[in-house]
Amino acid sequence: MPEILLHFAIPFSLAKTKFSLKQTLLVASLALVPDMDVLLRIHRSMTHSLVVATLVSIPVLTGVYIKKRKYLALAAACYLAIVSHILLDVFQTYTPILYPVLGESIRVKAEGSVVISSTITPRVTASVQTKPTDFTVFQTLDAPLYTSEGLVSSTMLIAVPILLSMRLRRFRENAG
Repeated sequence: MPEILLHFAIPFSLAKTKFSLKQTLLVASLALVPDMDVLLRIHRSMTHSLVVATLVSIPVLTGVYIKKRKYLALAAACYLAIVSHILLDVFQTYTPILYPVLGESIRVKAEGSVVISSTITPRVTASVQTKPTDFTVFQTLDAPLYTSEGLVSSTMLIAVPILLSMRLRRFRENAG
C-alpha cells in the first residue's frame, strides 16, 4: 500500500491547481476513504473496488448534476481521488479492484530502468498477477504509515502548490 500521506498528497497536488484550499482538502481527504476498512480490521476490502466506488459515486454525481451543477467538477475530483487510491494500491499489492465482478485480487507489477552507455537503453517489464480475494481479519497492518521517502515526496506535493498559489496571489495583489 502506498503510504497514507501519498494517498493524500497526490490528489492534493492535482486538485490545488483548480480548487480552493478548502475544496482541495476535501478532495485529498476523500482519497483516504478506501482505507477506512482498517477500522473493521480488514484491509483492501470492497472499499478498494473500482466497481463499488463507481456504483456508489454514480448516484452522488447524478444528484450533484441535478441539484448543484456548479459543484460537479468538485464531485468528479472527489471520485477521481478515491479511484487514485485504488489504482496506487494495485501497483503495490493485490487489490480487489473488480470485486464483486471478479473474485480475484489484482496486482500490476511494473519495473523500469534506463541504462546509459554508448546508447540509451530503456528497459520496461510489466505483469498482471492475480490471487483469490480473501477478506479476512488481519493481525498486523501490512504496510508502514509512512517512509522517509514518502514523507519527503508528500511534503513537496503539498507544499509546492500551496507556495505557488500564495506567490500567485501576491503577484495579483501587486499587479492590481
